Amino acid sequence: MQSNKSLSDLTQWLNDEKKRRLSTWLEVKPQHQRYEKCQLRVPGSCNWIFETSSYMDWISQVFPNEKAKLLWIHGPAGFGKSTLSARIVEKLKEDSPLPIAYCFCSSSNEQWEDSIFIVKTWLAQLFGAYEDFVDIVDLEMRGNPCHASNCAVWSLLTALVHKGPQCIFVVDGLDECAPESMDQRVEGYLDRA
Repeated sequence: MQSNKSLSDLTQWLNDEKKRRLSTWLEVKPQHQRYEKCQLRVPGSCNWIFETSSYMDWISQVFPNEKAKLLWIHGPAGFGKSTLSARIVEKLKEDSPLPIAYCFCSSSNEQWEDSIFIVKTWLAQLFGAYEDFVDIVDLEMRGNPCHASNCAVWSLLTALVHKGPQCIFVVDGLDECAPESMDQRVEGYLDRA
């Protein structure tokens, strides 16, 4: 029995070490602090979103034209979009069998000046969701040993989307990223994914 526990501990340590190396290679910081801040809300608030037709269509397993679906929550600053997004992520973690990657951007953090950090954050979170993805990442890391190039990041996202399980991607505060136009940035993400 002791050897099984030791093997399990070693496996967990190796997985944690691989995740740490990937986060260092991708140059990302954990999302927990920003996500937890966005979770602060009155109990029961934000649940109205789950009854809307927009949310129900987005979360359904029906994919018209076999294309990815988009749920876009928009409104003026300070109206609770981040809090609502955090509630959606929380609900997805509770109910969805699919891997979920989320990113909460903030204009107060200079890393978001380059919107590639959104994709890097997603990749770091999804690292363990698909076994073969670990091997794909290892190959990319060997080819770019210091830091992930933008090309490697897009290559990994493409590999994950096309070879891995279905995933749910959430981004909050996209308008707080680089000063590119909103339409161009969103269109670029959708075209690449």
